Amino acid sequence: MPTWTGRLWTERLALTQSQRPFTAVAECDRPVGFVCVLRQDDPQWGLCLDNLHVLPAFRSQGLGRVLFADAVRWTVKTAPGRPLYLWVFEANRRAAEFYERLGGRAVESCLHEAVAGMAAVSVRYVWDNPADLI
Repeated sequence: MPTWTGRLWTERLALTQSQRPFTAVAECDRPVGFVCVLRQDDPQWGLCLDNLHVLPAFRSQGLGRVLFADAVRWTVKTAPGRPLYLWVFEANRRAAEFYERLGGRAVESCLHEAVAGMAAVSVRYVWDNPADLI
């Protein structure tokens, strides 16, 4: 039986090309990281960088920055002039510091749905004009 995340990604990848989220994968003989940006455009916050993950053994080598840059370029091309945002678990200071180094601005904190319907305090980071990052 597929996991909750397995079902989520199966559904996302079954969408038509024009509906499918942007995804990019970093590989080093095998997948070691990925990024995903959802196409749904929030009227206030823009496009959602839904996932950016790099395996622990491959962190601090610039892969996260490369994946983020791919997401930014796609966002600027797909939704010019729109912001980019993401949610970071408040407890994940390492991720928060990474996004702050990339110019992300914390704009709010709230209880936000996490994995499989569970909730966690999360912070929304936003880049008002992703084109400035290119």
